[in-house]
Amino acid sequence: MRARKAAPIIISNDQQEIKIYTTENHGRPLYQLSYYRGGRRERRSFADLNEAKREARIILGEMARDSIQAENVTAAEIESYTVARRILARVNTPVHVAAEAFVSAREALPADVTMQDAILYFNRFNRGVERKQINAILDEYLAMRRASNVSEHYLAAVHRHLSGFASSAAWARRTRCARRRD
Repeated sequence: MRARKAAPIIISNDQQEIKIYTTENHGRPLYQLSYYRGGRRERRSFADLNEAKREARIILGEMARDSIQAENVTAAEIESYTVARRILARVNTPVHVAAEAFVSAREALPADVTMQDAILYFNRFNRGVERKQINAILDEYLAMRRASNVSEHYLAAVHRHLSGFASSAAWARRTRCARRRD
């Protein structure tokens, strides 16, 4: 016969609630907070029940502050948000993601440089640059060196060294792309 699960402890502020589930991990009790924030379920685990309760109260306080801010949104702010969502829908980007990207880009620029200036500068100096795979560049380089009548021993050494570089660069590019998707 299975042991009955204990009912969760519920911490509430009359608007939101956080449940604390008690489980066991390696023979010791584990207290897991479970709550919804921004439409997504979040969980946090604690070894001490009092610490879990304290954290639940802190989170409820944050959620209450967020709720009060949402209630104080003006009609102009709602209209601005609606327009921003419509514009960002063209590039399939949520408002908060666009805001984070904008702030990050703005902070990276000097105060006297606008984002438009940075884009124009980038386009001016990067439009004519042809993108090639590293292996294609390696093949071109080896062909040029071969045309210069260098020794086969030299060509083999260059190929060996640069092939390792090309492999490392391809691995780094794949890893970077995988991280962006996550």
